[in-house]
Amino acid sequence: MKKILTLALILFSVACASTSQIGTSDEKTRTFDAKYNKIFSILDEYITKRGFPIIKKDKENGLIESRFKEGMGLVIPQFIGDRRGKIIAKITKVTEEKTHVALNLITEMRDPTTGWNEIETNFTQSKKFYDVFFEAVLARVEGRSINF
Repeated sequence: MKKILTLALILFSVACASTSQIGTSDEKTRTFDAKYNKIFSILDEYITKRGFPIIKKDKENGLIESRFKEGMGLVIPQFIGDRRGKIIAKITKVTEEKTHVALNLITEMRDPTTGWNEIETNFTQSKKFYDVFFEAVLARVEGRSINF
């Protein structure tokens, strides 16, 4: 009986573990034909201008992380009041002229009894967020203006 309870506790712990890791799927990553410093600056500017306050910026290790923002409104308009999101970007130099970006959008929903809990957005909303985000980065790489 003790073994069953231990196994159940381990399985429950694994099932409840956070899924807030840097994304590696195709929808969450892009490689741009641009220098590392340029991409890092573009991401820093875009995340900030979208209203996500930056709490961690480590150029040497290629990391930008925002604070949670309530009422995100970036493609996912129902994120108001009881929902919030934050962005983590991992930037990696591939070559002198190529830079890889992995994004992770972390979303949470407020529960009146348990507080903020991480949730997954549906595939369509998630894909749209990443597509819009990466299109804006590409526009800046190409020198085009973007709407904030």
